[in-house]
Amino acid sequence: VCARGSYYTLLDRNLDYPDGIADMGVRTCKIKYLLKRPICILAPGKDSDEKTSEQALNGRVCFEHAASLAKTFGTSFGWKLIIQKSTNKRISCVIVEATNALFESAASTS
Repeated sequence: VCARGSYYTLLDRNLDYPDGIADMGVRTCKIKYLLKRPICILAPGKDSDEKTSEQALNGRVCFEHAASLAKTFGTSFGWKLIIQKSTNKRISCVIVEATNALFESAASTS
């Protein structure tokens, strides 16, 4: 689970780190492997303050970029974007929603 990250590194070989992975020598097979993994991005809801809204946008951009990349590579895409229901910023609320996402993902794969 990637929960409410304020910054995401895109799987983009045209952008240098920390924006992308151009200077990291990541092979296509490794990118495809990551795209298939069950990764949950937990982004804040739209009723959040300005900083949290930026986090939500960053999470969506990362997710959409990865989905587009999976389509380009013709590989399956295991990521999930979860928009946080609560606008409460307390870490305990984020942990609850991240835990629920983990258990939901585990139940859907068994």
